[in-house]
Amino acid sequence: MDPAIGFRAHAHGPRIASRWLWLALLAAGSAVGTQPLPQRINDSGLDLCYSGGDFTALVACDDPDWPGQDAASGRDHSALTGALVKEGAGRNGFDFSKVSARGDLLPLDAAAGPGMDDWACTRDNVTGLVWSIDGATGDWLQARRAAGIANADGGLCGRFGWRLPSVKELQQLVDYGSSAPAIDPDFLPATATAFHWTGERAARERSWVVNFHGGQVNTLARHRTAAIRLVTGGEAFGALIDNGNGTVTDPRSGLMWDQCSIGQFGGSQCQGMPQEMTWQQALQRVQTQNQQAWRGHADWRLPNVKELASLARRDGARPAIDTTRFPNTLDTAYWTSTTNWHVGRMAWAVFFGEGAVFAMDKTALARTRLVRTASAAVEGRPRDAVFADDLEAPPPPAPPQALPVLAITTAGGAPIGRDDYVDAQMTLEGDGFNHAGALQIRGRGNSTWLMDKKPYRVKLDQKTPLLGMPSSKHWVLLANHADKTLLRNYVAFEAGQRLGMAWTPRSRFVDVQLNGAYLGVYQLTEQIRIDRDRVNIPELTPGDITRPAISGGYLLELDGRRDCAPSVQFDTLLVPFCIDNPDEETLAPEQYAYIASYVRNTEAAIYSPYFADPVNGYAAWIDTASFIDWYLVNELLKNQDARDGSSIWNFKDRGGKFARGPLWDFDIAAGNLFHGVKNDPYGWWIRGGHWYVRLFEDPAFRAAVRARWDALKASQIDTLLDAIDQQADVYGTAFGANFGPWPVLTEILWPNAVVAGSYEGEIAYLKDWLTQRIAWMDANL
Repeated sequence: MDPAIGFRAHAHGPRIASRWLWLALLAAGSAVGTQPLPQRINDSGLDLCYSGGDFTALVACDDPDWPGQDAASGRDHSALTGALVKEGAGRNGFDFSKVSARGDLLPLDAAAGPGMDDWACTRDNVTGLVWSIDGATGDWLQARRAAGIANADGGLCGRFGWRLPSVKELQQLVDYGSSAPAIDPDFLPATATAFHWTGERAARERSWVVNFHGGQVNTLARHRTAAIRLVTGGEAFGALIDNGNGTVTDPRSGLMWDQCSIGQFGGSQCQGMPQEMTWQQALQRVQTQNQQAWRGHADWRLPNVKELASLARRDGARPAIDTTRFPNTLDTAYWTSTTNWHVGRMAWAVFFGEGAVFAMDKTALARTRLVRTASAAVEGRPRDAVFADDLEAPPPPAPPQALPVLAITTAGGAPIGRDDYVDAQMTLEGDGFNHAGALQIRGRGNSTWLMDKKPYRVKLDQKTPLLGMPSSKHWVLLANHADKTLLRNYVAFEAGQRLGMAWTPRSRFVDVQLNGAYLGVYQLTEQIRIDRDRVNIPELTPGDITRPAISGGYLLELDGRRDCAPSVQFDTLLVPFCIDNPDEETLAPEQYAYIASYVRNTEAAIYSPYFADPVNGYAAWIDTASFIDWYLVNELLKNQDARDGSSIWNFKDRGGKFARGPLWDFDIAAGNLFHGVKNDPYGWWIRGGHWYVRLFEDPAFRAAVRARWDALKASQIDTLLDAIDQQADVYGTAFGANFGPWPVLTEILWPNAVVAGSYEGEIAYLKDWLTQRIAWMDANL
């Protein structure tokens, strides 16, 4: 037996000594073991109702402001009111029975053990599935082999047909009213608070997993280790039934679904765009639909997390749903009625890009589909898929790599503040690089400095090329604390480099130790400044006050915070700027007057009646190509701060036009913001800001943006997803170590829209969001 696999095999009756004999019996249609019960959907396990927002509180389940929540109906509700009759026992609506190694039902107080009459399996009396109670771990191939071994060695609990469960089957065990582990330990003991394998494949040598910390569903590389729980039984009920009246019935569960998302029209054709709404708006909209007797019924509700997830297909199709029966479904998030018990301000959502299940902040925006309980599940045909015929080994993964280690020791162990540099010593080792020397370090950032994991600015005692990046004294350590993928800034910088922008910061990931303590994974990044290897424009001296010298170079930030000295600030009619270089100590009055006048004249040209004139309009003042490339990256990632907020960098070369860039500050981007429209992969964001809203009124500018996108999409934009996978595959283990000192993967941090429950889940959410965003922009530019 594979040493990673620890399942018991109990002999009963004639022993099947060969796996191949067992497979032959299956091929011949041999019925082995007992017939399972019809398969239905377990309730979620949640028995409380909640409000939302920053002050989430328990509310009555009949509260008119928060109506129709998960706990207000279903088996869990019936159990709490004493109306539910069970065959066995279990928390709330769950109903389990204990089964012996011989296959007999046992009393509820039976104990596990090695004997034939001891408890060895658990039957779910709702779904009819029978589960092994033994726990084991292994990679996906070992998990598949565990099923084959269990069957070939005589089966378990009087049954054959053991296999890895599907996602839908395994999710039935999740108790969304508890966590860590989110399961009933009285009937499914020794359940790891970790990923559990399913038998379903995903792309890029990954397979689907269910995380029993809280119930998240996402994918995991097949070479990784996860928990194994085998199942047998179940029914195949055939296809969903199109009722011909705008509804679809699931014969497995008896649920009746609205074919269309809320906001669509046209009967079963589902025309128009599904409406986006907050969780509370979704709950209240259901009540409105019932008052109107939508589709002839007045008992619609928002589906719970298991019900909605039962519609997801995970065969690589986008959207991950049967589009014949649910046409024009968006490949984005849809609300469920289930609050995240662990973080009450969030509710569970199903992402129909790939079929993942995560929790979202209730003030974020998602789509909605209605469901009603129509009839009991019907009998079906026995399931015959055992997953034992496909045991090929996946290709070997890229070997995981350790990150370089940056160790910093401050003088006398002094603490580091935001504003004043502290003397320190450093060593940087890894990737064949070794450097030791003196430096100064201080904090940086505004909202990021208030977070637990702090970002820093570093000034070396001499110019040094670090980890293959060009020499400089000036570096930044980005903490990326609010971005649990640690990769959003990386993705933005990668995009800028692929677009060939004038300069985009280079960066490398490093493990940082401060005064002997591990601080986590940081992004060692080039600081934005004028330099031959960075923003390559002339650096002005105080004496450069006549033409042509006075015309450049200037480095400026459009900064809504005005986080700079008054002597280097100026405003146009619409936006504020800070002059970064020349700085407040070297900026001559003539230079201040020149650049302030130039930028104001630029804005005046953009908003003039003849703004589109190629000679006298905005094109005479701005470097249009730089404005287009900067726009595409920031719009692609829907960067919150880049719409007239902060970190909007600009430069003016000597004799040149006003140019936009370089890129900076993308931790609150790509769906990582819980409020407003910024978490939604659909809709414009950057083009609604000052200057861009006017530029897009010019047909020539719009055409140039479209042409640039078309030239880049296939080779440079679509393949950004591969770059994310490459980073996660190579450094995933090292990145995971970051969450030792910062255990936030199951917590909500400002401004997270989603709690994915794991690093792999965060990566899946980012990729799913970006896939939807690329498709939407391609269709709407």
